[in-house]
Amino acid sequence: MFTGAEASTFSLLPPSQTPSTVHPQPSPTTQYSEPFSMLRVVRRLFRPTITHSSLRGRYVRLEVISGQDLKVPSERIPAGIHISINVDSRRCWKSAISVLSYEELATWADTVTLPPQASPAFSVEITASYEADRILGSGEVIGKLQLSWHELLNHGDESFNLSFPSVRGVDPSLTLKVAVVRACDDALSDSFIHCKIDRDTDAGHARLVKYVKRKRVSHLKAAVQHFQLVLGQCPVSHPDRAAALTNLAWARLQGYTRNDLQDIDATTSLFREALALRPQHHPDHPLSLYNLTEALNWRHDKESTAADIREAAQLYHELLPLCPEGTYLRSTAAGENGVDYVIGGCNDLPIDASEEGICLLELCPLGHRHRPRALDELAWTLIPCFTQRGNIDDLDESIRFLREAVSLCPEGHFDLAYYLNNLTYSLRPRFDHQGKPNDLDEAISLYKAALRLRPVGHEYCDTSLDTLGQALITRFKIRKDIDDTTRALSLHHEALTLLPPGHAHHDITLHNLALALKIRYDELDVSEDINEAIDLSALCSRFTHTQKNEDVDVEEAITLCQESLIIGGFAFNAPEQIQHNPTDLSLAVDNFRLASGHPTQGFPDRIQIALHWVAEVESHQHDSAFEAYQVCMELFDSHVMTRSSIISRREAATAFRATTYRKLMEQWEAAVAEIRSLQAFSRFLLPPSYADLQAAACHGPVIILIASKYSCSAIIVPTSGDPHHVPLSSITLADLKTLKDRFTRAIRHTSRMNPTEPRTDLIVLLWIVWDEIMLPIVNVLENVLKLKRRSRIWLCPTAAFTSVPLHAAHPFQTRADRSKEPCLEDLFICSYTPTLSALIRSRRMMKKRVSPSFVAIGQGQPGAGKGKALSAVDSELELVHKLIPATATHTTIFGDAATRAGALEGLEENTWVHLACHGKQDPAQPYDSHFVMRDEHLTLLDIMDKHIPHAEFAFLSLSACHTAVGDEETPDEVIHLAAGLQFSGFKSVVGTLWEVDDAVAKHVVEASYTYMFHPKEVGVMDATKAAWALNCATHAVKTKVSLEQRMFHGSLWVLHPGVHQVV
Repeated sequence: MFTGAEASTFSLLPPSQTPSTVHPQPSPTTQYSEPFSMLRVVRRLFRPTITHSSLRGRYVRLEVISGQDLKVPSERIPAGIHISINVDSRRCWKSAISVLSYEELATWADTVTLPPQASPAFSVEITASYEADRILGSGEVIGKLQLSWHELLNHGDESFNLSFPSVRGVDPSLTLKVAVVRACDDALSDSFIHCKIDRDTDAGHARLVKYVKRKRVSHLKAAVQHFQLVLGQCPVSHPDRAAALTNLAWARLQGYTRNDLQDIDATTSLFREALALRPQHHPDHPLSLYNLTEALNWRHDKESTAADIREAAQLYHELLPLCPEGTYLRSTAAGENGVDYVIGGCNDLPIDASEEGICLLELCPLGHRHRPRALDELAWTLIPCFTQRGNIDDLDESIRFLREAVSLCPEGHFDLAYYLNNLTYSLRPRFDHQGKPNDLDEAISLYKAALRLRPVGHEYCDTSLDTLGQALITRFKIRKDIDDTTRALSLHHEALTLLPPGHAHHDITLHNLALALKIRYDELDVSEDINEAIDLSALCSRFTHTQKNEDVDVEEAITLCQESLIIGGFAFNAPEQIQHNPTDLSLAVDNFRLASGHPTQGFPDRIQIALHWVAEVESHQHDSAFEAYQVCMELFDSHVMTRSSIISRREAATAFRATTYRKLMEQWEAAVAEIRSLQAFSRFLLPPSYADLQAAACHGPVIILIASKYSCSAIIVPTSGDPHHVPLSSITLADLKTLKDRFTRAIRHTSRMNPTEPRTDLIVLLWIVWDEIMLPIVNVLENVLKLKRRSRIWLCPTAAFTSVPLHAAHPFQTRADRSKEPCLEDLFICSYTPTLSALIRSRRMMKKRVSPSFVAIGQGQPGAGKGKALSAVDSELELVHKLIPATATHTTIFGDAATRAGALEGLEENTWVHLACHGKQDPAQPYDSHFVMRDEHLTLLDIMDKHIPHAEFAFLSLSACHTAVGDEETPDEVIHLAAGLQFSGFKSVVGTLWEVDDAVAKHVVEASYTYMFHPKEVGVMDATKAAWALNCATHAVKTKVSLEQRMFHGSLWVLHPGVHQVV
């Protein structure tokens, strides 16, 4: 049965029937989806009516086949669609989630067996889910129907459509099939939603739908309020937090797009946090990417922020490969308001010729309507690159892009002439640079093709006429074909007729026509040509001055113009009128020198300039004659070497040199083999053997992490036995680079946060490091190598791995007994090393120990302009002094004594050093990285220049410095402050990954030295205990600072490549 208004808004039967014709009297106008035989029609007419009582002891098997026209009321993109069937108030069945297609279709083919005895009617509900992984709430209702069992079974064993109330102008429907059976699969479950956040989420969805339909701000505020309540119940570690963030952000975004809310920045931040909680390979990662692009696109639409549209382009570049073809998400993301909008916005911005332009082009695959424009934009950015660098590859690439753009525009395409013309702008510079006539001929053909598409009356007809005329004049200079210059003059005259006086291009066309006439005069000596050229130059000068509205005597300017033409030899060769000014001659020679050596000019033009230089200096007996001849010869050699005949000879010479090289290599290999036959030289010029390298793992396994464009993996070198290869299949080199950038941004953001604020971004990133990098390695260490807890391991990262804090990897999970899953530092004592050989060398050097001596260097009052005062330095030095064994030689350098010279002397005379001051990392010039002293900076180069043969241990407690991590621009494996000290001779260095809170630093310093010198009474200073001491110290800090501080500061301290400690 139907209830209320629902009965008039949907139909259970085929479209030709109505609810009143349920019984066996088919309408004469009934239309079926397939032909029926007479027998089947008779069966329908005389089918017995099924009642609720007749179904006793039987069950109804319902197959949900597919859905059509499944529009979402809120216009939001769902993760998928599912069907719910509620038999009564307690029991329901839910289908699997089906991804919506671009045609708004979904398929299930799910089957459920229902007990009709439970109630006389049941309900069917179509719901949109916004989570593919874990669903928060029931989702957004697309349609809901209440119907009786006999209405359902009236369709017999044939599939039928069930129509639902209209949504956004169309009627959603389901294709179903039913049958009566005698067995039940008991697929029903409890339908009651116990969780408050589920109820609040569903209420928020309902209010948002009302807002979209009725445009009432009160409904939007109610939706935002419900979603805000849900978010308040989902702390950082809650599995539904990402969904709660997304729902709230989407509601706020709808208010922003309709001008009912203004705070788009907060909305974008919510989407960003949700994306951070859904990293790569998460089922909802693509949808979170899309949601963030929507916010960025809307903000760009209203505020035109270049950074937003560029970021959106990068996100789409990541999103589209994750969206299967044919899905609703793919069609929307690749549509007019998605990628097309972003491409249009990026095309209006200056585009970088490297990564940004290529990224934009990849968003426009072959067949995309914006691909020609993207190719054209990228090609144009390469021309200035050629102008600046003189690299012909830039022009070749530009021409390749433009050729493709032209090929994608069929005859009659609106922009074909535009792309043809632009292709000539790349061909002409290449002709000027290389002098190949084919480029000029092709450019002329393209100019002609563009002119045919721009007849008289087209806004750019005059431009096409003029540029074709200039190209023909250029070819005339080479081939002396009089037809070219005649045609060029005709084109210039025609262009001039289309440009009345006062037009912006009138003076340019006058000038070009005058030059063409002058060139023909030079060849044919026709006096009418030079007279007309002079007249045109006068007109051009008059027009230019008139356009600028300058209050000058134009007639006098015309006269001077004519005189300059005569004096300069433009109209008459009158050298006797030239005044021999030595200053002018020297300036002219300088200009000849610059012009003949300019890298962006082609060899033919530069040769002509050099020859002119020779002629002038010979005429005036200038002392640069030898230089001019030398430049000429060099240009001739370079030009001739590019000719085809020379290239053939060059290839022959190359083949001869290759034969000579092979003979030399044979002699080399014989000599090396003879050396290797000598005793103790068997590995001459060979890398160390595995047996030699395994000595690095004598105190614990060494894990080498390798990243390349092909794969990422780890190699574990155990204390004995063969190495173990651990594939890291869930992460790529691109993922690592992204992870590095995200760490840099998260660290920078976290350093500005309140100590009590949750470090969500950092938690997510450290979880990724655990889950995708360290967990597979830990599994091998524990399950294969049977390594015990608190054992030593050495990490040896390479490439992009060096920028990731591997030792801080953390699962952030809670066990069933409410205990925390251990992190990497709970399991093992971690150190780093740059190479296995470095670890072996350090161990050898540690055997040559001398009596330890300790120096603490602190500068809390740097000079003016060198940083703020550090009030905690003095108290830190006092603390260190108390912790050092009394038997050890101990020196403290601070205040005015902590100068560059004083610090260097302390480093030379002691084996242990503690540094507390400002530090400054210089990624561009690593050796200029420095520690701030009272007078001058103490640079890494200063330290490395000193002879410190017995340096053992350094502890860096620096402010305003990241001693072991860079930023987005820092290259992999750059020398940081801590690494620099180790390369300077220190066997072990303790540093930090980023800025450290003073209170946390004090706790770590105190705990580290306490554990290292325990028992203090013995007075033993053993640097080999540093890693164990630091590990104990970081665990001890957990009991003295808040969770948030532990999250940010507790894993900062790392130990640099050395015997026992690493950064």
